[in-house]
Amino acid sequence: MKNIIKSILSFMNSDSYHNTNNESGATLASSNKKAAKQEVRVLEFFESNSKSDLFSPEDVLEQVDFGKSIPITSVRRAMTNLTNSGHLKKTSIMKQGHFGKKIHTWQINDSIQE
Repeated sequence: MKNIIKSILSFMNSDSYHNTNNESGATLASSNKKAAKQEVRVLEFFESNSKSDLFSPEDVLEQVDFGKSIPITSVRRAMTNLTNSGHLKKTSIMKQGHFGKKIHTWQINDSIQE
């Protein structure tokens, strides 16, 4: 649980939102805040499951309550950011996705767990 608290503070101070549409000011700040909250929810989900459990972005979208409907791209962005920050690790294990294609799975990075 300490990792989640540390992560919340670091996420709130980072650029979680990928600003590809050149937002600025209050709009950008709001988008960053929403993206950071999504990352926290995703990290909480992974930390509440077994270290050996593997999840795809589709699994996360289906199983995490984000409070409202969000696009799969937001889940993928959150998982990419969490992977880049060392909280998650992408595995070589793939599973069947909703559209018949194999998709990667992720797991908590237990090397940073307390």
